[in-house]
Amino acid sequence: MIQVVKKDKQSNESLMRLFSRKVQSIGLLKKKKKDEFFKKKPKKNQLRKDAIHRNRKKTEETLLIKTGKLKVQEPQFGKGKKKK
Repeated sequence: MIQVVKKDKQSNESLMRLFSRKVQSIGLLKKKKKDEFFKKKPKKNQLRKDAIHRNRKKTEETLLIKTGKLKVQEPQFGKGKKKK
């Protein structure tokens, strides 16, 4: 924990400046920014479950398309009117 003690005839601005220098020297701010976006790696078991789920959905979709129960939607690019 960082502590800064105010001395006689020391302004609040100089106290804040001293505090910020101490924070920079320790590297606390860099560490916090680095840890801010840290994302844990997914576990192997969860990766397998996700892959199985994706494959199952894909096979079900292809089966429905082949049987005619699901219409194929072509991808639409852009939202404006078609140019002539």
